[in-house]
Amino acid sequence: MSCTYEVIEKEGKVIDVMTDDTAGMRMMVLRKGAELLSLSKRNSRGEWIGFLHRDGEVSTPEVGWGNHSTVMGYYVHRIKEERSSYCGQEIRGGTHGFIRHKTFSAPKASEETGVLKYSIPYQEIDPKDYPFKLSMDLTYRLHGDKLFVQFYFSNNEMQRAAHVSFGLHPGFGVSSIEGAKILFPGGSFVRYASPGNFLSGDKQFLEIPKGEFPFSKAELPNTFILEFKKVTTPVVVLEDAVANKRVEVDLQGVPYFSLWSDGNEVNPFICIEPHWGLPDHHLQRPFENKEGIQVVGPRGNMNKIFSITPSFLKD
Repeated sequence: MSCTYEVIEKEGKVIDVMTDDTAGMRMMVLRKGAELLSLSKRNSRGEWIGFLHRDGEVSTPEVGWGNHSTVMGYYVHRIKEERSSYCGQEIRGGTHGFIRHKTFSAPKASEETGVLKYSIPYQEIDPKDYPFKLSMDLTYRLHGDKLFVQFYFSNNEMQRAAHVSFGLHPGFGVSSIEGAKILFPGGSFVRYASPGNFLSGDKQFLEIPKGEFPFSKAELPNTFILEFKKVTTPVVVLEDAVANKRVEVDLQGVPYFSLWSDGNEVNPFICIEPHWGLPDHHLQRPFENKEGIQVVGPRGNMNKIFSITPSFLKD
């Protein structure tokens, strides 16, 4: 495999571009937030077709969600009143944590393997954002017709475990929210109620047959937070017959995922979000006791991965 790597600027924003001409796959990543700006595939006519919401655009829309694929960490969704207590220390932060606001250094790029690797050493993290010595590598890798996304955490604390939650918030552009199909694997799930974006403690245990999303899409702005309990093939698919697009998100090894859209049909999209962790409860718990929190042992590490496969329904 051999790719080409380049760095471009659009409207003052630095973007890393990795292209696999053989497979007809390309990704663009913003240095700010290490956010995936574009995931595109070349069709049989040689045209590059983008799959993300506002794929490749860097301007701010007049209405609606302005992101493409937010990186969430060191916590996901929200903490109550933008502050929490972590082992007796206060941490503060807005929606989805501080990573989305960090401007990353140039990634380690490999044209041979199609990799862009972004890193945050713990020395670069403000203790108000996260007080423990936990470093993160975020790797995007093109391989064949897939994009692999890898989170790797290293705990540099000699005697203390580090607690973290993280994930990706990719929005996939569709012709219309109602017209798109969300296809579920069959199996057992838990749905977490989150009125006002915080957990209430209420859960539903669901048996969902394989097939189309069995709920009203009008509920998507409230966010569906789901946990896999017993699912043989944890793959969620989004199909858009009008745009001739299909996206497959392989969530093998991912404990939770969310479905969300802002309901705006001017710039319609649907998010399929893998995440390792849950939002705060309305009755907030200490950060280290949050439901779904991930634990990295002293001098330990954690490695998590999932993949996205874009394709065309007909080509």
